[in-house]
Amino acid sequence: MGTDDHLDNEIEVSAQLTQSGVTAKAKSRTVSAIDRLGGNLVDFLNTKIEKRTSRDRAIIRGEKQLMDAVVKSAVERIEVDPAFADRAVRAHFHDVLENQENKDGVVSAALEDLRTNPPTGAEATTGPDELSPEFQSRFGEYAKVASTDELRSRWGRVLASEIRKPGTFSPKVLRVIDELTPQTARHFERFCGFRIGKSVPIILFGEINFGTALSLTSSELIIDPGQGGHVLNPSTITVDGTVARLYRFEMLAISVPADASRQANKPKKYFDSDHRMRVYLLSPSGQAIASILPDRSEERLREMQEKLRAYYGQDTSIQTWRPNPNDREEWISYD
Repeated sequence: MGTDDHLDNEIEVSAQLTQSGVTAKAKSRTVSAIDRLGGNLVDFLNTKIEKRTSRDRAIIRGEKQLMDAVVKSAVERIEVDPAFADRAVRAHFHDVLENQENKDGVVSAALEDLRTNPPTGAEATTGPDELSPEFQSRFGEYAKVASTDELRSRWGRVLASEIRKPGTFSPKVLRVIDELTPQTARHFERFCGFRIGKSVPIILFGEINFGTALSLTSSELIIDPGQGGHVLNPSTITVDGTVARLYRFEMLAISVPADASRQANKPKKYFDSDHRMRVYLLSPSGQAIASILPDRSEERLREMQEKLRAYYGQDTSIQTWRPNPNDREEWISYD
């Protein structure tokens, strides 16, 4: 079988992706995305990917015949109007080449992200074999105008995240990402650096200023915090025979003894009068976009643990928790 055969090339791409840590269904989704966006991206993988079905091959032949006819007509026109060729190239091929260069940059960034943060075992073996046509079509429109390194990196992380977990980025979320200004993107990235799950506790981030709140809310990244943010209701848990308040952040939690009281010199703004923790909440779009950013939830929970000890007193038993993998209703301390 010759080296130009598309099956040989698919096998080569598959092997390279496997060496990069992308396997199973995640690998299949990656190949489908490359095939859809690829163009000269094949140079990045040092291979070629052609259309796979006979129907697609027929379309390719038809497109070639049409292009041959167009070229013939253009050549005849050029013979009598040389300036026509220059105008045609500038008007058409410049945009085509620029759009493809942008898409190549996006997919290169996605592959680099997948190398750095490969899909988990569950992500790599579950889900559809290909990304949805709707996502790929819309994503391609955004990727082709990603003309800066910052935009290519942003959209590359989106593609990598969608490969890991298909369905994360709806058309609405893609629109929100596209409309983000660089300043709002920077504000949101900093804000998400203090998140635990989908919440940003005020005890960690501090109170958000009006300008930042307006920017993040109008960009549909956070739920309108109103005055003082939202509140997180605690449940109760018994720790060494003592009742404690348990604050849950999805797959993490932290407990405070029910009889603990704030030290006199500490501000009241972190909790309300019913011991509910004040937090800011990411919107559904914000949660999806946060998935392309580093998740420092465990680090932030440890930081909160120290802040709560300072808030209630260093001798206060503040513990961190995870759900029991065999019983999600039970929490296990990991201090």
